[in-house]
Amino acid sequence: MLRYPLPLAHPSGGGLQCMYSLLAKFFVRMTAEIGYCVKCREKREMKEAKEVDMKGGRRAMKGTCVKCETKMFKILCKKK
Repeated sequence: MLRYPLPLAHPSGGGLQCMYSLLAKFFVRMTAEIGYCVKCREKREMKEAKEVDMKGGRRAMKGTCVKCETKMFKILCKKK
């Protein structure tokens, strides 16, 4: 449930279609896995991210950087 009501139209006058496209971009960004790229030295989205299990029962994400194609690795929380 949202805390604040969404406006019915985008301030630029694009109408409901514009609002839905903005929301779609927002939710795609939220679901994309973000990790630290050592080569770029900043946080970037992971391309082709896959969840893997490490030896000690921890989860991790493996993927590649979208900009420089370097392999990325992000350690996640333990399994529940």
